[in-house]
Amino acid sequence: FKVGDIVARQTLLQEDTAVSAGQYHAEAKNLLSTLSSTVTLPRMMCLAYLLNPYTIASCAALTTTVLTNMMLAVFLYSLVSHNTMIACVSLALATYQTLYPVLLIVPFILSQYQVKSSLKTTVTIITLYLTLSAGLQLLSYQLMGDWKY
Repeated sequence: FKVGDIVARQTLLQEDTAVSAGQYHAEAKNLLSTLSSTVTLPRMMCLAYLLNPYTIASCAALTTTVLTNMMLAVFLYSLVSHNTMIACVSLALATYQTLYPVLLIVPFILSQYQVKSSLKTTVTIITLYLTLSAGLQLLSYQLMGDWKY
């Protein structure tokens, strides 16, 4: 809900800026976002996710992909809100279960680099992510007693 609200607000602000700068034709104004779309868009996104048959079936089957999806949703929210620590933790937890979320480290680094364009930001993100991932692996080793988990 929060991600949809942030995206709708940002889109509306960008379109207002573009309209005031004269980048859109006058006849295209009825196609642009309105204030009412910022209210309805987050609710529609929530309904589309909650009433998705794939989501309902995976919840009913008690699969662990629901947890991965939750971690990816937390990652995307923290990515939009520029919260580096929560993004690294949620990405490490999502990668712990399946390997494909590790590909999201590149957009994460690029997103943070736009906010703070320094090499230190990139090194911090990679170091924090690798430290959390290694910590999860070592914790699993300690709990299970071997590497076959």
